[in-house]
Amino acid sequence: MAKKDVKVSFSGRTISVDKKKVQPQLNDDTVDWSGPQQYTIVMPGGQQIPATQQGGQWLASAGPWNALQNIKYDITAPNHDTLDPDIEVVP
Repeated sequence: MAKKDVKVSFSGRTISVDKKKVQPQLNDDTVDWSGPQQYTIVMPGGQQIPATQQGGQWLASAGPWNALQNIKYDITAPNHDTLDPDIEVVP
């Protein structure tokens, strides 16, 4: 199983990621987010994946996925505007 890493950063009220669209492989890859402060990944349907602190980073992980699909998810954090990047599960 491979990991697709996404770095989450914060500036003022803005959340940003180093990859606006990440492409994990079907039935194989996970997406792993890391950032310097607390945040939550919100998947379609409202499933929340809160980041947990490990060392000096906050980490969250999702996947693998068993269907080809495009997933629009949100990243939320206290006192920040929500960001809505994409996951595109590819063959």
